[in-house]
Amino acid sequence: MNGFTFGIKTLDVNEQCISDKHEGRLKMKKDLVEILCCPTCKGDLELTIKKKDNEEIIEGKLTCKGCNCVYPIKEGIPNLLPQKD
Repeated sequence: MNGFTFGIKTLDVNEQCISDKHEGRLKMKKDLVEILCCPTCKGDLELTIKKKDNEEIIEGKLTCKGCNCVYPIKEGIPNLLPQKD
């Protein structure tokens, strides 16, 4: 299977949550939040949108409802690397 692993959930690149290539990159869609989890505590993530283009999230952040870690979304790409202390 071709996919990406975020936290403990796997996203198949053929699913509708990630758009087709746009400017050479995959962009995040709002529906992706439903299958993502916090890589630190596995909690649910809340989406804050700063900039979007149609259904694609260009800028924003994902905030964990469990541990309050914040993961930025820049140029349509969520950075889900665990935060350093």
